Amino acid sequence: MAGIAGAAAGGHPAEHAGLVARMAQRLAYHAGSRAEHWQSAGEPAGQVAVCGVRTSETADSPRPIVGDRTGVCLVLFGECVGYEDERRQLERRGHAFGDGACSDALFCLRLYEEHGRDAFARLSGSFCLVIHDPRTRELLLVSDRLGSRPLFYGTTADAALVFATQVSAVLESAQIARSLDRGAILEFCANQRVFGTKTYHQGVGILPPATVLRYHDGRVTLEPYWQLQYRPQPGSIEDYADELASTMRRAVRRITDKGRRTALLLSGGLDARMILAASEAELSCYTFGDYENFETEVARRVTGLKGNAFHFLQRDPDQYAAMVDTAVEVGSGMHPFNHAHALGFIDRIRGDCDAITHGYGTEILFRGTSLPRRKRRLLGIDLGPQLDDGFRDADLPRRLLDRGYSLTGKGMLELLTPAARQTLEDRRAATTRDLIEAARGHTAGPHDAFLWPDIYYRSRFPSFVFELSMRPFIAERSIDFDNEIIDLHLRMPVQVRCGNALWLRAMERLDRRVAHAVTANTGYSPFTPPALVSALDRARSAIGLPSRRESSMRAAQSASSRSADGLSPISWPRFDNMIRENPAMRAMIVETLHDPAALSPEIFDPAKVDRLVGDHLAGRVHARDVLFALLTLGRWCRKYAA
Repeated sequence: MAGIAGAAAGGHPAEHAGLVARMAQRLAYHAGSRAEHWQSAGEPAGQVAVCGVRTSETADSPRPIVGDRTGVCLVLFGECVGYEDERRQLERRGHAFGDGACSDALFCLRLYEEHGRDAFARLSGSFCLVIHDPRTRELLLVSDRLGSRPLFYGTTADAALVFATQVSAVLESAQIARSLDRGAILEFCANQRVFGTKTYHQGVGILPPATVLRYHDGRVTLEPYWQLQYRPQPGSIEDYADELASTMRRAVRRITDKGRRTALLLSGGLDARMILAASEAELSCYTFGDYENFETEVARRVTGLKGNAFHFLQRDPDQYAAMVDTAVEVGSGMHPFNHAHALGFIDRIRGDCDAITHGYGTEILFRGTSLPRRKRRLLGIDLGPQLDDGFRDADLPRRLLDRGYSLTGKGMLELLTPAARQTLEDRRAATTRDLIEAARGHTAGPHDAFLWPDIYYRSRFPSFVFELSMRPFIAERSIDFDNEIIDLHLRMPVQVRCGNALWLRAMERLDRRVAHAVTANTGYSPFTPPALVSALDRARSAIGLPSRRESSMRAAQSASSRSADGLSPISWPRFDNMIRENPAMRAMIVETLHDPAALSPEIFDPAKVDRLVGDHLAGRVHARDVLFALLTLGRWCRKYAA
């Protein structure tokens, strides 16, 4: 897998082939990457040029295919699932699929040939499509329900359309405006994400979710083909646990049933554990970290319960410093680079597996981690988080952008010039209004309206680069974009899908042993009530014993063949220390953040940025989130700013 690029019409169509060849190079990260090009016939020559860039020869790698009867050209990036019944109906109507296995792209082509634009609402999965239809002389760009495969586009002064799955590829056209959208940059600085359809560049936008872009006679129109609509249906948590378990079983089967050797990224938590519990196929499980630790031990133990192979991948000390620029490129500069955890390991996984899956994102759908919640404590004992049932519509303007990823309370505001700070204040107010208005009529209450940006704009979530960074190298699969999963989320009452109870009960129905195995977060079974975990750990502390988790961590560290001094006891690095102690990372941050071409003095106060860097390196503050966001932005702007 890799991506799609293309150009259409305009005043210089003969130049499209050369432009698309340059765009393809931007999408080729792997030595084995190949680009397959297609151009429309007739005059003017090369009116439409498109290519699919792939890293393997698998049937679902992006490449142009052309209808033998219609001449329609289609390129698919991603995967469609669960279309066996539709295929049989198409075959009964005379559509040919050949004797071998049907590729997802061929299915999409036949479905479009039969139903036209009505076909897109019938598709399930994570995908984007490019379709050129010579019968109507139009080009269509199509996103999936949640826009999980970003497709960026821009138009030129002579009405040409340029599009690609990365912004940097679109910017290969000299006719696309590179001028920066200061508001979008400030939005990223405040929230570690850019909302809506904006990018950092005024000439480039992103195709909205569940939308068809129609390009015809030099004009662009956008038309949604599906609406995200919360319509909760009454039901007990036990009933929904039954439904979630069966839905998970089917969804996991759909991403593992094509004869592929599938890798599962597994840590010591609960999200990927559900994939393991639901899988009927053999999965190769991978955990990575600085050294083998308690989280590794938990992941190995859980993997063994299913009889699957387990692999520990040790992180190189310079891995994050080495991956910065690749992560910035694949995330188009709009996702903090440090979430691209799998970079550096993909080649090792590719040697054994054809595809990769994970549990990223499911916690938002069915564990409510993005919902307004409040902590509960009684006599010093942690009772666990609970849905904030006092949250009201009136709270949305104040709290919609004030969530865990916000940097406004972590020192970012102090780095801005007064003019930039005012621009940010105005932009945040406008963004809040836009998000509330977008959710209006589509949600069942304030909690869903609060969740709306994390669901509808799924690919804009700060850590989504975790998924984006795998796709140039290997077929990446997620159950989150299966229509059956989405529909279940939308009809489930918010009280049911907040907290771990639903998730654990569904997992227990799938595999009791996997569900009850201890987690790396507590050292206890996840079914142990938070209050009991807190009380037991307090009792251990009172008699001078470490908590169950700390005790297990120490045992794992003692068993490690590598010294654990200064390293993380879990799979994620201690980023604050990495900035101070890793020479490559420290040098990159100091050099980039000091460069006015990276951080514009019109937006950032250079003296305050330098002071923050110095304070962090000296240990006076812990500013890793701010520094990583600025490094991501700076590396992008230095390369692509006008």
